[in-house]
Amino acid sequence: MWSLRCTRAGIKNWGHKVKCFLRKIGMFHIFECDFQLDSKHILTDLDTLLSEYYALEWEHVVTRPTSKSGKGGNKLRLYNSLKHDVQTEKYVTLIMDKRDRSALAKFRCGVAPLQIELGRYSKVDVKDRLCTFCERNEVEDECHTLLRCDLYADIQNDLFYQCRNIIDFDNLTDFEKVNFILTDDDIVRYSARVCRNILNRRKYFLCK
Repeated sequence: MWSLRCTRAGIKNWGHKVKCFLRKIGMFHIFECDFQLDSKHILTDLDTLLSEYYALEWEHVVTRPTSKSGKGGNKLRLYNSLKHDVQTEKYVTLIMDKRDRSALAKFRCGVAPLQIELGRYSKVDVKDRLCTFCERNEVEDECHTLLRCDLYADIQNDLFYQCRNIIDFDNLTDFEKVNFILTDDDIVRYSARVCRNILNRRKYFLCK
Protein backbone atom coordinates (compact mmCIF):
# COMPACT_ATOMS: atom_id res chain seq x y z
CA MET A 1 0.00 0.00 0.00
CA TRP A 2 2.89 2.35 0.76
CA SER A 3 4.38 1.61 -2.67
CA LEU A 4 0.99 2.19 -4.28
CA ARG A 5 0.57 5.54 -2.53
CA CYS A 6 4.05 6.56 -3.72
CA THR A 7 3.20 5.54 -7.26
CA ARG A 8 -0.02 7.54 -7.22
CA ALA A 9 1.92 10.49 -5.85
CA GLY A 10 4.10 10.46 -8.98
CA ILE A 11 7.19 8.72 -7.60
CA LYS A 12 8.85 6.54 -10.27
CA ASN A 13 9.24 3.36 -8.25
CA TRP A 14 8.55 -0.28 -9.12
CA GLY A 15 4.82 0.37 -8.94
CA HIS A 16 5.20 3.14 -11.53
CA LYS A 17 6.79 0.65 -13.94
CA VAL A 18 3.92 -1.76 -13.39
CA LYS A 19 1.45 1.06 -13.94
CA CYS A 20 3.06 2.06 -17.24
CA PHE A 21 3.22 -1.53 -18.42
CA LEU A 22 -0.43 -2.20 -17.58
CA ARG A 23 -1.36 0.88 -19.56
CA LYS A 24 0.68 -0.40 -22.52
CA ILE A 25 -1.13 -3.75 -22.65
CA GLY A 26 -4.60 -2.32 -22.01
CA MET A 27 -5.02 -3.48 -18.40
CA PHE A 28 -4.62 -0.14 -16.63
CA HIS A 29 -8.08 -0.45 -15.09
CA ILE A 30 -6.89 -3.11 -12.63
CA PHE A 31 -4.31 -0.68 -11.27
CA GLU A 32 -6.82 2.05 -10.50
CA CYS A 33 -9.55 -0.28 -9.23
CA ASP A 34 -10.40 0.27 -5.54
CA PHE A 35 -12.69 -2.72 -5.09
CA GLN A 36 -12.03 -6.45 -4.86
CA LEU A 37 -11.17 -7.97 -8.23
CA ASP A 38 -11.85 -11.45 -9.51
CA SER A 39 -8.23 -12.61 -9.49
CA LYS A 40 -8.91 -15.73 -11.57
CA HIS A 41 -10.53 -13.67 -14.33
CA ILE A 42 -7.78 -11.03 -14.18
CA LEU A 43 -4.99 -13.62 -14.38
CA THR A 44 -6.63 -15.26 -17.38
CA ASP A 45 -6.80 -11.92 -19.19
CA LEU A 46 -3.21 -11.10 -18.21
CA ASP A 47 -1.97 -14.44 -19.44
CA THR A 48 -3.55 -13.88 -22.85
CA LEU A 49 -2.38 -10.28 -23.20
CA LEU A 50 1.15 -10.95 -21.97
CA SER A 51 1.53 -13.90 -24.34
CA GLU A 52 0.45 -11.72 -27.25
CA TYR A 53 2.63 -8.82 -26.14
CA TYR A 54 5.83 -10.83 -25.75
CA ALA A 55 5.19 -12.77 -28.98
CA LEU A 56 5.08 -9.44 -30.84
CA GLU A 57 8.19 -8.23 -29.00
CA TRP A 58 9.99 -11.45 -29.91
CA GLU A 59 8.99 -11.15 -33.56
CA HIS A 60 10.18 -7.54 -33.65
CA VAL A 61 13.58 -8.41 -32.18
CA VAL A 62 14.07 -11.41 -34.46
CA THR A 63 13.03 -9.76 -37.73
CA ARG A 64 14.42 -6.25 -37.40
CA PRO A 65 17.12 -5.59 -40.04
CA THR A 66 19.57 -3.89 -37.69
CA SER A 67 21.06 -4.55 -34.27
CA LYS A 68 19.46 -3.16 -31.12
CA SER A 69 21.77 -0.14 -31.27
CA GLY A 70 21.00 0.37 -34.96
CA LYS A 71 24.70 0.48 -35.84
CA GLY A 72 25.00 -2.96 -37.41
CA GLY A 73 23.06 -5.88 -38.80
CA ASN A 74 20.84 -8.14 -36.77
CA LYS A 75 23.00 -11.01 -35.43
CA LEU A 76 19.89 -13.20 -35.55
CA ARG A 77 20.20 -13.28 -39.34
CA LEU A 78 20.17 -17.11 -39.40
CA TYR A 79 17.91 -17.65 -36.41
CA ASN A 80 15.05 -15.68 -37.98
CA SER A 81 15.09 -18.03 -40.96
CA LEU A 82 14.90 -21.11 -38.73
CA LYS A 83 12.50 -20.00 -36.01
CA HIS A 84 9.01 -18.75 -36.86
CA ASP A 85 6.92 -19.45 -33.77
CA VAL A 86 7.28 -18.79 -30.05
CA GLN A 87 7.47 -22.37 -28.90
CA THR A 88 10.01 -24.79 -27.46
CA GLU A 89 12.00 -26.56 -30.15
CA LYS A 90 12.18 -30.35 -29.97
CA TYR A 91 15.98 -30.44 -29.63
CA VAL A 92 15.68 -28.59 -26.33
CA THR A 93 13.64 -31.42 -24.80
CA LEU A 94 15.51 -34.39 -26.27
CA ILE A 95 17.90 -36.42 -24.16
CA MET A 96 21.38 -35.65 -25.50
CA ASP A 97 24.78 -34.52 -24.29
CA LYS A 98 24.45 -30.94 -23.06
CA ARG A 99 27.63 -30.03 -24.97
CA ASP A 100 26.02 -31.19 -28.21
CA ARG A 101 22.85 -29.23 -27.44
CA SER A 102 24.88 -26.14 -26.60
CA ALA A 103 26.85 -26.34 -29.86
CA LEU A 104 23.66 -26.72 -31.92
CA ALA A 105 22.06 -23.77 -30.13
CA LYS A 106 25.13 -21.62 -30.84
CA PHE A 107 24.91 -22.34 -34.57
CA ARG A 108 21.16 -21.75 -34.63
CA CYS A 109 21.39 -18.47 -32.73
CA GLY A 110 24.37 -17.12 -34.68
CA VAL A 111 26.68 -16.95 -31.66
CA ALA A 112 29.08 -19.78 -32.55
CA PRO A 113 32.68 -18.47 -32.43
CA LEU A 114 32.99 -17.99 -36.19
CA GLN A 115 34.42 -14.91 -37.91
CA ILE A 116 30.92 -13.74 -38.83
CA GLU A 117 30.30 -13.31 -35.10
CA LEU A 118 33.83 -12.57 -33.84
CA GLY A 119 34.25 -9.81 -36.41
CA ARG A 120 31.52 -7.83 -34.71
CA TYR A 121 33.78 -7.20 -31.73
CA SER A 122 36.77 -6.09 -33.79
CA LYS A 123 34.45 -4.03 -36.05
CA VAL A 124 35.45 -5.86 -39.23
CA ASP A 125 33.13 -5.41 -42.22
CA VAL A 126 30.99 -8.49 -42.81
CA LYS A 127 32.51 -9.07 -46.25
CA ASP A 128 35.99 -9.17 -44.67
CA ARG A 129 35.20 -11.75 -41.98
CA LEU A 130 36.85 -14.47 -44.02
CA CYS A 131 37.58 -18.03 -43.00
CA THR A 132 41.24 -18.51 -42.07
CA PHE A 133 41.14 -22.31 -42.19
CA CYS A 134 40.66 -22.82 -45.93
CA GLU A 135 41.48 -21.04 -49.18
CA ARG A 136 37.97 -20.52 -50.48
CA ASN A 137 38.05 -16.81 -49.63
CA GLU A 138 34.54 -16.97 -48.18
CA VAL A 139 33.01 -15.36 -45.12
CA GLU A 140 33.22 -17.79 -42.22
CA ASP A 141 29.52 -18.05 -41.43
CA GLU A 142 27.36 -21.02 -40.52
CA CYS A 143 26.70 -21.92 -44.15
CA HIS A 144 30.38 -21.95 -45.09
CA THR A 145 31.34 -23.87 -41.96
CA LEU A 146 28.69 -26.57 -42.21
CA LEU A 147 28.80 -27.09 -45.97
CA ARG A 148 32.08 -26.04 -47.57
CA CYS A 149 35.03 -25.35 -45.27
CA ASP A 150 37.80 -27.85 -46.14
CA LEU A 151 38.89 -28.12 -42.50
CA TYR A 152 35.77 -30.13 -41.73
CA ALA A 153 35.48 -32.12 -44.99
CA ASP A 154 35.31 -35.52 -43.29
CA ILE A 155 32.71 -34.32 -40.78
CA GLN A 156 30.65 -32.77 -43.60
CA ASN A 157 30.77 -35.93 -45.72
CA ASP A 158 29.44 -38.03 -42.87
CA LEU A 159 26.74 -35.44 -42.19
CA PHE A 160 25.69 -35.27 -45.85
CA TYR A 161 25.45 -39.07 -45.96
CA GLN A 162 23.05 -39.01 -43.02
CA CYS A 163 21.01 -36.26 -44.66
CA ARG A 164 20.75 -38.14 -47.96
CA ASN A 165 19.12 -41.02 -46.12
CA ILE A 166 16.26 -38.71 -45.18
CA ILE A 167 15.86 -36.19 -48.00
CA ASP A 168 17.04 -35.40 -51.54
CA PHE A 169 19.78 -33.36 -49.94
CA ASP A 170 21.98 -32.69 -52.99
CA ASN A 171 19.22 -30.85 -54.83
CA LEU A 172 18.61 -28.39 -52.01
CA THR A 173 20.00 -24.87 -52.05
CA ASP A 174 22.68 -24.00 -49.50
CA PHE A 175 20.09 -22.15 -47.46
CA GLU A 176 17.76 -25.16 -47.49
CA LYS A 177 20.61 -27.51 -46.55
CA VAL A 178 21.58 -25.44 -43.51
CA ASN A 179 17.95 -25.09 -42.53
CA PHE A 180 17.47 -28.85 -42.74
CA ILE A 181 20.65 -29.63 -40.78
CA LEU A 182 19.76 -27.28 -37.94
CA THR A 183 16.03 -27.89 -37.69
CA ASP A 184 15.00 -31.36 -38.84
CA ASP A 185 13.91 -33.54 -35.92
CA ASP A 186 15.06 -36.76 -37.58
CA ILE A 187 18.69 -35.68 -37.68
CA VAL A 188 18.88 -33.18 -34.83
CA ARG A 189 20.95 -35.38 -32.51
CA TYR A 190 23.49 -36.08 -35.24
CA SER A 191 23.58 -32.42 -36.26
CA ALA A 192 24.19 -31.39 -32.66
CA ARG A 193 27.19 -33.72 -32.43
CA VAL A 194 28.47 -32.38 -35.76
CA CYS A 195 28.27 -28.80 -34.49
CA ARG A 196 30.18 -29.77 -31.38
CA ASN A 197 32.87 -31.63 -33.36
CA ILE A 198 33.30 -28.66 -35.70
CA LEU A 199 33.75 -26.22 -32.83
CA ASN A 200 36.21 -28.54 -31.10
CA ARG A 201 38.29 -28.93 -34.26
CA ARG A 202 38.21 -25.20 -34.93
CA LYS A 203 39.43 -24.52 -31.40
CA TYR A 204 42.21 -27.12 -31.75
CA PHE A 205 43.58 -25.64 -34.99
CA LEU A 206 43.20 -22.12 -33.67
CA CYS A 207 45.45 -23.00 -30.74
CA LYS A 208 48.14 -24.71 -32.85
